[in-house]
Amino acid sequence: MPATIDLTALERQAAAFGVRAKTASQLPDRLATFLSRRLPPEAKRDIGKQYNLRPSRIAQGLRTLARSGAVELTASGSGINLIEFGARQTPTGVTATVENGKAPRQIPHGFIATAPNGKRLAFIRDLVGGRRTGRLPMRGLFGAYIAEMLRNGDREKRLSDFAQEGCANEAARLLDMEIK
Repeated sequence: MPATIDLTALERQAAAFGVRAKTASQLPDRLATFLSRRLPPEAKRDIGKQYNLRPSRIAQGLRTLARSGAVELTASGSGINLIEFGARQTPTGVTATVENGKAPRQIPHGFIATAPNGKRLAFIRDLVGGRRTGRLPMRGLFGAYIAEMLRNGDREKRLSDFAQEGCANEAARLLDMEIK
């Protein structure tokens, strides 16, 4: 579920304050641009506090879309291999810390290998009929998706509060007003 911030009320508010028509009509577009620029880094910081993932990898999964008086922050649903969370090979399998401050995940029989695309990834061999049957079939080991991270807990409320406060400050700056 993407987080959407509505900006159409700002145009009516500016008109009520008697601001010039040109400034009032440009305000939603300027605030949409402001949020499109400022919302992804804030989401990246917020997600980075909880998850053991590089900021550049978090940023790859975040997108903003500004349209008709609203800004939408969305995240990709593609899987993130445990190798991105710092997975390492142990004698019994693979160990990775997905969330900061929590115990590492232990995956028995997991292993780190080079995939056909040349990247090092974490895998596990699937059981067939309750038994291991050799090299195949195998599947990748994944942690949380960026979309799951964005929906986690009260992050949506924190980002919405950040957007409202930022828009209020930016609108005041654009309208040459003082906020108390």
